[in-house]
Amino acid sequence: MGVQFYVFQPQQCLQEHPKKECSYLAMWDLQDPKNRKRPSLCHQLWNGIINSNQSLLGSFLPVYISESYVVLKIEK
Repeated sequence: MGVQFYVFQPQQCLQEHPKKECSYLAMWDLQDPKNRKRPSLCHQLWNGIINSNQSLLGSFLPVYISESYVVLKIEK
């Protein structure tokens, strides 16, 4: 048994927050400063989904897309 699906909610990690330091990305930048300049997984997944670019999605396969979330199957 293990994780088979991931529910990706783009608005949770892509939307700007009125206070910049309160966004998910800003919080992770504080926790992991050495990766601050790297592209975020949120942006990579979203770009792969909207551009149908499987190379950006890696082991994730979109199986359902709605306005508020995307269900990604984890391929092994």
